[in-house]
Amino acid sequence: MKKILVVMISFLFIFSSIILPEQGQADNSAEIKAIDAKLKELKAKEAQAKANRQAALNQINNLKYQIVNTEKEIHELENQIATKNKEVEVLEGTIAQTKEELEAAKLELDNAIQRVEDRNELLKSRLHIMYTNGSVSYLDVLLSSTSFTDFLDRFQALNSILNKDKELLEARKHDQAVIEKAKEEVEVRIATLNDNLSQLEQLREELYNQEKVKAVAISSYKGQIEIHEEISKEEEEAMTNMINERSKLLAKKAKLTYDGKFGYPLPTDRQYRVTSYYGTRTDPFTGRTSSHTGVDIAAPGGTSILASAGGVVIVAEYMSSYGNAVVIEHGDGIKTLYAHMRQINVSVGQNVNRGAKIGEVGTTGRSTGNHLHFEVRKWDSRVDPNKYVKFY
Repeated sequence: MKKILVVMISFLFIFSSIILPEQGQADNSAEIKAIDAKLKELKAKEAQAKANRQAALNQINNLKYQIVNTEKEIHELENQIATKNKEVEVLEGTIAQTKEELEAAKLELDNAIQRVEDRNELLKSRLHIMYTNGSVSYLDVLLSSTSFTDFLDRFQALNSILNKDKELLEARKHDQAVIEKAKEEVEVRIATLNDNLSQLEQLREELYNQEKVKAVAISSYKGQIEIHEEISKEEEEAMTNMINERSKLLAKKAKLTYDGKFGYPLPTDRQYRVTSYYGTRTDPFTGRTSSHTGVDIAAPGGTSILASAGGVVIVAEYMSSYGNAVVIEHGDGIKTLYAHMRQINVSVGQNVNRGAKIGEVGTTGRSTGNHLHFEVRKWDSRVDPNKYVKFY
């Protein structure tokens, strides 16, 4: 019985040693699947947040453009108002001058009327004297003539005096009429000028109103800009939070797929030459001593570049001096970088196994020829790759 129990326990131990890893792998697979689903959801939300932020920024740019145009319109209105103010000033000066002319015309007319009245009174006085005293004085003048010819001369002289007075009276009346007409013309001019001034002031008032409307529009635009800036800020914060969450998920996913083992980042069916190790070296571009952050491995262009360990791709893009580059997160703070690729064969968020092809050897970025620049980072600090992959 005891022997049977030992056999059963041994069998269970062997069976569990076979089953448990598979169960753990299944658990990891399910968790990775859940992380992928969350990453997909985050990607959609991040894209929406990015679109919302871009829409807000577009609105801000559009509103700023409208503000610039409206400010130009206000400036133009201000110029028009300044012109109208000058026109009003000139017109008011003309009206004032014309009123002075009117006052002068009125005074001259009053003087002319007075002269007519004075001349009329003088004529009346002479006629009165002629008719009241003429029977004696004028008759004496006529009767005292020495001959008929002298009589006619004296009679004509008397008539000439009366006619002259009448002519002067008519001349005064004519002057009065001319001055009256001139006065009326000045009054018409003043009325016309006042009408023009009224129209000008109305136009100026309309320009002022337009300026006020434009100012209100600018205030409205600025208010809308504040709203869209707030939207942009909120969306940017949301994107930052999602990026942070994505980084955590990618790190978690990388940890689940990382087995702690590293392999050579190039196919091992051939030999390669390491052209530059980690540490101090002579810079091939400047000729000065500089720090080299990884290992350079010469290889023909197009040679497959392999993931040194399992993990998640967190960068797959052109990175300045690195050229086309890929960064893989492996978990436990470890990342590997592959630079100067001719082409990239993976995308951000993609899960890769050790030995999976992630790109091809090239010479993009700051490079003197086809090679792979391989880096290992521990908590974002560059470390000697030889601690993980044997290069010497």
